[in-house]
Amino acid sequence: MNRVNLKQEEGSVTLWMLGLVAMLVFLAGISVDLWRTTMTHNRLTSTADSAATAGATAVDLEYLRDNPDEDPILDPGLAIARACAYVIENRPALGGCPGTNIQVDPVAGSVTVTVRQDVELSLLKLLMPGEPPITVQAIGTATAERNRSLP
Repeated sequence: MNRVNLKQEEGSVTLWMLGLVAMLVFLAGISVDLWRTTMTHNRLTSTADSAATAGATAVDLEYLRDNPDEDPILDPGLAIARACAYVIENRPALGGCPGTNIQVDPVAGSVTVTVRQDVELSLLKLLMPGEPPITVQAIGTATAERNRSLP
């Protein structure tokens, strides 16, 4: 039988394990930061959609009474106020309405809400110091329409 000289192999497994551990920490950092970014995007999407829906409920009632067969138009001031109120009440971390872009098209009856939030890197910040936070953006649009299926 041939004997293998193991004296030359001392410590090589330790180096491999250290390399693998470093790669696993890097992979864990990417996974955690990606998960946090995805969670933030989901929350922002929900907030933008709901705020747009709240704004789209600001129908100009006078116009609707005078033109019952027409699609409703929106009161822009009330639409912005309702969308802002939703954002302030449900996502105070966004800093209220100054960090939220709300656009109202009163004739088309649509409200578009754009929200942004920075997500700080956690584990990757240790591995890549000096990286800026990731900015996550979500856009929600809602339209006020007359229900034509009702008599």
